[in-house]
Amino acid sequence: MDKPRIFLGSSGKQKKLLQALTRGLEDIAHVEPWTTSFNPGTTTLGRLLELTREVDFAAFVFAQDDWTSVSQPASSAAASAQASPRDNVVFEAGLFGGVLGMRRTFILHANGSKLPSDLLGLTSIRYG
Repeated sequence: MDKPRIFLGSSGKQKKLLQALTRGLEDIAHVEPWTTSFNPGTTTLGRLLELTREVDFAAFVFAQDDWTSVSQPASSAAASAQASPRDNVVFEAGLFGGVLGMRRTFILHANGSKLPSDLLGLTSIRYG
């Protein structure tokens, strides 16, 4: 039986974690980390769309890579910020989830990292 193919997405800051995930999955799946999935002369979005049709599963690392302003009630004077995943990683997870379905799209969510409110009911894999 052929191994399933899985695309792994993350920010550039998470390359070490991405390598560890690749090593951990390569015995049971053909792993396509984003770091090896793009070739010169292709557009990122075009290649991502191709990959949604080439893989069986996808997993994305929602790490604490950026800071997002958090709206406060009008009575609060100070704005605050929260660690959040990169916008492109959230977009890519949505793209793959829309094509593959959320049962085949996994989110590895760093403890303390903001999760978009539309995904709050989704069971994700927590780490960190």
